[in-house]
Amino acid sequence: MTAYVRARELCLQIGETPQLFWVLLGLSGFYHQRAELRTARELAEQCLRLAQNMRFDVAFILAHLTLGATLHSMGELSLAREQLEQGIALYDPKEHGDIRGSLQDLGVGCLSQVAQVLWLLDYPDQALKRGQEALASAQRRSHPFSIAYALSYTSRVHEMRKEQQAAQEQVEKQMVLANEQGFELFMSRGVLWRGWVLIDEEQVEEGIAQMRQGLAAFRATGAELGGPFILTWLAAAYGKAARTEEGLTVLAEAFAQVDKTGERFYEAELYRLKGELTL
Repeated sequence: MTAYVRARELCLQIGETPQLFWVLLGLSGFYHQRAELRTARELAEQCLRLAQNMRFDVAFILAHLTLGATLHSMGELSLAREQLEQGIALYDPKEHGDIRGSLQDLGVGCLSQVAQVLWLLDYPDQALKRGQEALASAQRRSHPFSIAYALSYTSRVHEMRKEQQAAQEQVEKQMVLANEQGFELFMSRGVLWRGWVLIDEEQVEEGIAQMRQGLAAFRATGAELGGPFILTWLAAAYGKAARTEEGLTVLAEAFAQVDKTGERFYEAELYRLKGELTL
């Protein structure tokens, strides 16, 4: 973070150099993971403007992906879909598929994100199709982080479609890969999922303990993004255990995070679950 801030200062002293795009992109990603979404959005919008001047496809795709992911987190789903679909339209696996030294395949990123957005916009079949495309593309590339990323998002689509076996198979593959590669954030999500599976199998107390372990591991990474979503899972688990007051306390924490960060993509589910627990 300190290095990025200093790099931006140096770029601004010189003027709007092409290097400024990469600095702002890194800053936007940092603030996105910390769930400082308003700042992340402003930086991503600056990246998109700079990309228009650079006339460089990879910069355009990165800007669309970064802005689309941030808008998704903020719950601005139609705008997010527009940005992500523009990134997909620009992506050519032959031209942009060399990801040596890169964190992630850009096509996989756009496809994975838009799969989630399509589900939330009530297009479950299109969501699954895009998720499967993301996973197939990542596997063709044999790129570990891209595969873990695609598995994480596609398993979530299966889970929301109530396709539990498919979801569980993908989460287990993600866990194996995350452990091999040291992807701590994906490991924490896998622990959370295993907790939810235990709850589904009526091992509620064991499941809650596992989910709390996963939540602690998630927070230990320093990430904040996804906090309300995870807390919603935990509150639902307390509901299954007939521990209503604890569930409502967790939901109050989730609502506070939504108000603080602007991460609203799962806000409707918070209200639904609050009504269910209150009843």
